[in-house]
Amino acid sequence: MLAARRPELRTSTGRWLEALAGQAQPYTDDPVRVQTFTSVVDGLRLQGLLTDTPPTAAEFEAVLRHVLL
Repeated sequence: MLAARRPELRTSTGRWLEALAGQAQPYTDDPVRVQTFTSVVDGLRLQGLLTDTPPTAAEFEAVLRHVLL
């Protein structure tokens, strides 16, 4: 989120998103599904940071299975 105000951090953000996409690619070659995966992972991580009840590992896994399979 800090990259929104500090453009010098956007390179790191881009690398993070590329790494996430690389994690999805063994499961799908659909670019929309890969983009969905990266967005979902970032959203779940934000929930974990910004709420009192972060997603459990089981919840995280269930969502990712739904997105990728």
